[in-house]
Amino acid sequence: MVGSSWPPRQAATIGVAVSWRRDDRRERAYRSVIRAVVFDIGGVLEKVADPGHTIVSKWRAGLRMSEAQFRSAMAAVDPGNLAVIGRMSEAEYAQRSAAALGLSPAQAREFMADMWDWYCGTLDTELTAFAAALRPQFATAILSNSADGARREEEARYGFGAMFDTIVYSHAPRRPSPRSGR
Repeated sequence: MVGSSWPPRQAATIGVAVSWRRDDRRERAYRSVIRAVVFDIGGVLEKVADPGHTIVSKWRAGLRMSEAQFRSAMAAVDPGNLAVIGRMSEAEYAQRSAAALGLSPAQAREFMADMWDWYCGTLDTELTAFAAALRPQFATAILSNSADGARREEEARYGFGAMFDTIVYSHAPRRPSPRSGR
């Protein structure tokens, strides 16, 4: 039995049948059709704030840079968005960020810590509880286009490995096809 609150409000977000009536026959029918439920992380399992209101404003002010100067410096760090397709390491991103912004080693470490805090956002506890409740009736997975280091940071913060059957990050050696996220 999935539970009396099936499906929750988030069902529309993840593509589960939304026009649900409590009917055991229908529940059995959907169980035989739905074999797995796949989630994204950023903006789905994690609520991520606008970087302009968090990391950008803090560092721009601290470095006494205009918004245009800061954005231009950061645009030069990864102009091809290589980090999210596994072609730029976390270390290279950190080094390029430090060079573009003129950061000392201590500032570079603080900048990366702030970047990960922003990147990982806050956990959507309601949706995560829903995802956890799907097991073991359904297989659950995460498919995420993310940067090197994301698995470490998100696992340390949220423990996704214990909640999902499979987790695939785009920065991992075996990346999913770019079409997988569409």
